[in-house]
Amino acid sequence: FVDSDDYIDLDMIKMLYNNLIEMDADISVCGYNMIYNNRVVPICDGKTRVVYSPLDALKVLLKRENMGVIACNKLYKKGIFHNVRYPVGQHFEDINTTYKLIVASHKIVYTPRPMYYYVQRETSINGMNFQTQKFNDKLYDMETAADELLNFVATNYSNAETDVSIGCLDYYL
Repeated sequence: FVDSDDYIDLDMIKMLYNNLIEMDADISVCGYNMIYNNRVVPICDGKTRVVYSPLDALKVLLKRENMGVIACNKLYKKGIFHNVRYPVGQHFEDINTTYKLIVASHKIVYTPRPMYYYVQRETSINGMNFQTQKFNDKLYDMETAADELLNFVATNYSNAETDVSIGCLDYYL
């Protein structure tokens, strides 16, 4: 899921793959760097590799503590996509999909080493959404995705609803 204008560390896939195998996980995640006009902002927490249960990974994902909702800093076992697909024609589709993949897995491994370089451009679809002062109805896709996520968690993980509500509120804002 590497975007065409982004780039990765030469060892990223190997490291993610080795973590999948070594930890018997379904998803392997690394930290990433946001690139703004040649300014690098690392998005990673911690110093060591962490193994999460699906519920713990969901909480971390929504608190934006490390792994991020984006698909591009993750390597997935094919089997967890059995009943999960990215929505067609929708912006912010990672929000709709990443949590479903996490829930479909039995274990998620995270390493804080930032190995994905997520280039932010003002002229990109998402960059234009947040850079202009004009209303853009594509932002409704983010709200719709956050609503879907909150409803899913309220139905399936009522004990985690507060953590998830805080994460969804962040998307609304």
